[in-house]
Amino acid sequence: ETGVIRFPRPPATVARDDSRLSGHEGRWTVTNGARIYEITIRGVASELVQVEFDDVQVRVDSASTYLRTGVVDQTVLFGLIRRIEVLGLVLLDVATIHPDGP
Repeated sequence: ETGVIRFPRPPATVARDDSRLSGHEGRWTVTNGARIYEITIRGVASELVQVEFDDVQVRVDSASTYLRTGVVDQTVLFGLIRRIEVLGLVLLDVATIHPDGP
């Protein structure tokens, strides 16, 4: 092809401590599948706010509200984060939960 300059694509590099990775038979693989997420929101959510999140598990303690999903993909996670933002709630943390975890 005349007039076209092609540059080689550099190889992808990933750190061994990257949380997207899991060891499998001595090799590292990227995991992009659905996951369980726990979202922490500052403060105790009112009953009205809790009803807004009736599609996830809601747990409240004296200082925070926790939303735990079932196994969902990132599209669902981003939808939850958007709903939190629209309600004016303060997002403190998003964590991935192992299916066999607490």
